[in-house]
Amino acid sequence: MKSSRLFIKNVIVFLIPVLLPVIVLGSVSILITKQYVYENIKHNNNNILKQEKGNIELIFNEIDSLYINFSTNPEIIVELKKILRKPLLNREEYQMVQTIRKFIDAPANAKPYINSIYVFFENDHGRILTTTEGLISNYDYYDMEWKKQFYEMDNSKNTWLENRTIKPYSFDKKGKRVVTVYRTINAYGSKKREGMIVLNIDTDYIDNLLNKLDVIPEQCILVTDENNNVIFKNKDLPYLKSMKIDQIINSNDEYIIQDIENEKYIISKLKSNQYGCNFLSIVPEKKLYKIPNLLTKIVTYILVFLIIIGITFTYYFMRKRIKRLRNIVRLLDYAEQGVNISGFFQDPKDEYGYITNKIIETNLLQRYFKVQLSERKYKQKTLELLAMNSQINPHFLYNTLETIYWKAFEFTKKPNKITDMIEDLSDILKYSLHAEKEQVTIKEEIENTKSYIKLQKVRYLDKFQVIWEYDEEILENKIIRLALQPIIENSIYHGIKEKEGNSEIRIRIHREGEYIKFQIMDNGLGIKKNRLIEIREKLEMEDPPKGHIGILNTNKRLSLMYGIESKLYIDSEYQEGTTVHFSVPKE
Repeated sequence: MKSSRLFIKNVIVFLIPVLLPVIVLGSVSILITKQYVYENIKHNNNNILKQEKGNIELIFNEIDSLYINFSTNPEIIVELKKILRKPLLNREEYQMVQTIRKFIDAPANAKPYINSIYVFFENDHGRILTTTEGLISNYDYYDMEWKKQFYEMDNSKNTWLENRTIKPYSFDKKGKRVVTVYRTINAYGSKKREGMIVLNIDTDYIDNLLNKLDVIPEQCILVTDENNNVIFKNKDLPYLKSMKIDQIINSNDEYIIQDIENEKYIISKLKSNQYGCNFLSIVPEKKLYKIPNLLTKIVTYILVFLIIIGITFTYYFMRKRIKRLRNIVRLLDYAEQGVNISGFFQDPKDEYGYITNKIIETNLLQRYFKVQLSERKYKQKTLELLAMNSQINPHFLYNTLETIYWKAFEFTKKPNKITDMIEDLSDILKYSLHAEKEQVTIKEEIENTKSYIKLQKVRYLDKFQVIWEYDEEILENKIIRLALQPIIENSIYHGIKEKEGNSEIRIRIHREGEYIKFQIMDNGLGIKKNRLIEIREKLEMEDPPKGHIGILNTNKRLSLMYGIESKLYIDSEYQEGTTVHFSVPKE
């Protein structure tokens, strides 16, 4: 069970650094490519549709050219209406018909996409002028379905389209597909419809033009009329039968993705406000995103390949690693049992053997440290027992000092120097022996030190003066108990006592950054250079020797409580004086 968990863990550790860059780079590449393709599709399709919109509208605008030709020549309209409405025509009128016919024959012959053109004015003889048959009666003509539009279309419309099929011969069942453009002719100065120009556009010709567009094979270009009927297309593809043209055109979006028979299609559209036409570009999404889809497949194959390789390599190395780990465990067991393990790893190139030897060394060192720790705990217990035994003496001392105090008081019937000394000594004993906490405030430490100094000044007959310099803001900071007294005691005994005349001790306490700095300076005898070096060496020792117990003990306590940064530093010039300084962290 443990081996399988270790195997899975190593597979994950090995594969993540390898797979993560592939996944990130592959995903970013796919996203960037898809975004580029998306923007490129929109741009290209929009350009194609704009181009076709311009071309188709230009073709439809032929109806406007014809209308302008007639409207700018009102005498032609007048003559044509007379001819159409007259029962019989003379020779001159037939010649006029041929002249008028040239107006519509010229564009019909010049423009291959024009199938035919009709000009019609209301008359009782059913006559129309055509480019195919000239002046004929609708009773004899094969294409008269368009005439319904003249009577049925709303009078508010002047131009519109219709998708139709013309059958010149009765046996022609297929017929000719055309898109008819209608343009009404109103009576002069009136909205009354009195005639119409009919322009028949060859649908097959326009389809062939669309088919020549440079598009991908599966892309379809459609043109619909205002009723959403398809009037032109570049090719007839199977998916068009299932496409919801109405839904696409009625959508407010110019760029649409539609599902058709479980396949997505990207559709772009553009509207012609002049004729109500809609221009559509339809293309399968999979054809456009061919490169991103290929990238996705490649990334997937690479990931699968890397996973297989990763699992294979991990399995191979795990077998060797588990074998080595078992040897290490067995070796450690032998070391615990005291069995000789020399030569256990014979291969000098075996890095695991090297690591194992280091582990054993570490294990032995840990045992050594455990033994040392046990010894220290034993010593600490011993000191605690000694301290408990010494608790008997303080009670005796306090009672004795109190008796002496009152005996001294009886001599003068009031407090005197002796009683003052007894009070100071009692305070010092209480401060030293009844220590519930290792740390006290700097204020408490100063008060105790002042009591000690008062006793020493009595003893040495005011041989020295003490000057205190400290900031009030640092008084509540913590410091170990009895930090100052051993240092001042050292100054008195080894510096001031041996020097003739009066001396001075200056105690300065102030904040310095994140620390509270203590400086004890005297102008006593000082320390000789060799002796100073010896003292400094003792301060650096792990277990200081006997002698100078007070100052060495203080140095040790400061280092243990606050770290090596708080140890004592001693500077001295013989015959000049000594300075001791240390720092404790500011709270």
